[in-house]
Amino acid sequence: MACGLGEDHQVDQRMTRVVARPEKQGWVERAKSAEDGRGWNAALTDAGLARLEQGWPTFLVSVRRHLVDHFDGQDLARLTAALRRVATSGGGPA
Repeated sequence: MACGLGEDHQVDQRMTRVVARPEKQGWVERAKSAEDGRGWNAALTDAGLARLEQGWPTFLVSVRRHLVDHFDGQDLARLTAALRRVATSGGGPA
């Protein structure tokens, strides 16, 4: 998993701030972007994936309690349809 970031100094500062702690834990690595040599990617390591998998059940319980449980019937069907469109969009606008 990688997050491409451009050359802009503010982006570099944000990446440093966002990535420093998980990088120190060994959960992500920084690497120069293959697509754009000016940018950087933050890639999830095997240890990072293991940590993500460990926290996943708690995350799902929280999403259900704070979001999904507030919908029912037709509203839940519409939420499901909307999230399915997001999940299958390939990252671009609809």
